[in-house]
Parts: sequence; C-alpha cells; structure tokens
Amino acid sequence: MLNEDYWRELRQGLGRHSLDVFHVVLHADPDILAQRINADQDERTPVNGGSGTSPATLPPGTERVVEAVADLVVDSTTRSVPEVAAAILKAVQARG
Repeated sequence: MLNEDYWRELRQGLGRHSLDVFHVVLHADPDILAQRINADQDERTPVNGGSGTSPATLPPGTERVVEAVADLVVDSTTRSVPEVAAAILKAVQARG
C-alpha cells in the first residue's frame, strides 16, 4: 500500500468490523528490492508502468510515508525469511 490516504481508508474500514490491524512494512535496500522483484519468475507485473524487465522504482519519498504509518518496519535486506517472521512474531506478542 503506497498511498497513505488509501491505507487510512482501508484501516478505518477494517476497524468498523472490529478487526485489529498490525501494519508491518518490510524494508529492503532499493538495489536488493529490485533484484528480488526481477528474479521473481512468478510475478512479472510491471511496476510503475514499466516493462516488467527493469528494476522497480518507487516515487521519491514514498518509503518514508509508508513507514511512517506502519506499526512495525522490519529491514529484510540481510535477514532470512525465518528471521523476518521471528521479528514480526516478537513484535505482535509484545503488543499483547
């Protein structure tokens, strides 16, 4: 979710149904993120109107906005999937 207004609308809608939302953003350095997207053979959807073969790019400042509204930001640049999952689980458990 890259649009803060859309995220707030979605979160409010979920809240009206008494659903507790814990918003986690997985961060990765831009070069690593582009490598992961380009290596993903299952998902070849173009990013930002691109051809689907060039590295993904986000509009300037997008990451800052997305992370500002998150309950937790986990840097996945050098962490394994189990390490990321453990960090999220720990944060959820600490939340109570």
